Amino acid sequence: MNISLTTENEEIKRKLKEILLRSLRIRDSERRALCTDIGIEPSSLPFLNVNSDESFAKELIDYLFKQNKKNSLCTFQ
Repeated sequence: MNISLTTENEEIKRKLKEILLRSLRIRDSERRALCTDIGIEPSSLPFLNVNSDESFAKELIDYLFKQNKKNSLCTFQ
């Protein structure tokens, strides 16, 4: 495994999490809309209704990386 790539991915995840947590769109009532906007079916996410915004952001980012869809978050505003 490339340590440089791992470090870069962790930095990207950290920055994405910061952006999501600062965004008003992370609120519980708007999580489904956010997922739809970035091209993910909300009902396919078992973590959609987690209590904390931080947990949701982390799970979503991890999911996007695992599915090789990390660029999806670049589409939301």
